[in-house]
Amino acid sequence: MRGTPVWNKVAIAVQSAVLGTSLTVSAISKANPAVVSYDAGDTDPADGAYYLIEATGMNQIDTMVVRVANVNPTANTFECEGLDSTNFDALIAATCKPITFGLTMSTMLDITASGGDAKFADDSDLHDEIDKEVPVGFTALKFTANSRFLPTDTALLALQSASRAKTPLAIRFSFSNGSKIAFYSYISAPLTPGGSKGGTVQTPIAFSALGFPSSWGT
Repeated sequence: MRGTPVWNKVAIAVQSAVLGTSLTVSAISKANPAVVSYDAGDTDPADGAYYLIEATGMNQIDTMVVRVANVNPTANTFECEGLDSTNFDALIAATCKPITFGLTMSTMLDITASGGDAKFADDSDLHDEIDKEVPVGFTALKFTANSRFLPTDTALLALQSASRAKTPLAIRFSFSNGSKIAFYSYISAPLTPGGSKGGTVQTPIAFSALGFPSSWGT
């Protein structure tokens, strides 16, 4: 047993380059795990690589970061590691672009998660004694944090640049027990200094995820 993850020795990786050339996706299966089929002329992905999927129809997988497993270069397929798409909607179209996690943050001081909760609508009528609710969606998943104010740090500068350009980036948390979570998000990183007397100078950061996060045990 690898133990419970703790907020210590956490590596936070930041997308460091524009998303790479898209695979020509022809299908994504409704299965466990989900299998992506791509064009024979495309470069085969590598096991363990991270890709961003943007999809229509199969909305549950839209703007999701997936990790590649069991590439079959003969069949031109790969598995989305750990992703069960059995009950997802049917795919209409999709793109699948490689992510480069080339920057690692070393300035974070704390982090708080919020959102990602199911939203419900009242579906009761005059005859119901007990109200009925049905799920209609999810609240936005958001991480808010404080970082050391180091305007020479390359990861902080990348977040600031993305924030000002309103450009989303892929983010990955790696915990000391090996588990990981990744998501695609808009960034707020004004690099404005704050804090209190005698303390370190800090700056606020926020990540607002565009889709469902992905997680893996290793």
